[in-house]
Amino acid sequence: MRHGRPHLINDFFNQVQKKSVLQHVYKHATMLIQVNYVLHEMLPETIRPFCSAANFRQGTLVIETAHANSLMFLRCEQSNLLAAVQENILPSLREIDIRINPVMASKIGVQCGQVTSSFHADITHIPLRLLSQESANNLRIVASQSSNKLKYTLERLASCASGRKKIHPS
Repeated sequence: MRHGRPHLINDFFNQVQKKSVLQHVYKHATMLIQVNYVLHEMLPETIRPFCSAANFRQGTLVIETAHANSLMFLRCEQSNLLAAVQENILPSLREIDIRINPVMASKIGVQCGQVTSSFHADITHIPLRLLSQESANNLRIVASQSSNKLKYTLERLASCASGRKKIHPS
């Protein structure tokens, strides 16, 4: 507790400048932005939204892609990308690691407001199920022996059977 007293904000910024932690993070982020720019300049327009430079550590550039199609294209162009990034930004770059990140595909779809027609069709053709009274009674029994939060959730689910509400399968 001896260091628990309030400090001036100026002292904090002076310490940060001495340690240069924030400055290091800023330089790393700026470098990744530059690499991302070079990467996007070399890629065809159809693949650009699905690829990004994720990290650079120990001489390895990590590129994330949304799906296997762009992964295969990047692997074909890996030597050209390596040469371009070494020439323009990172002479210390030794290799490129390409990884699939499926979360990128969902983010891209949300940002663009696009939902694929097959996904949309799959949702509309899902049969709805009704919760039986027997299942609802079993849920109420389990709820009576559960903690408050789980109890509330199970009782709410069981109430769907009494009102014969339709439940989407999950």
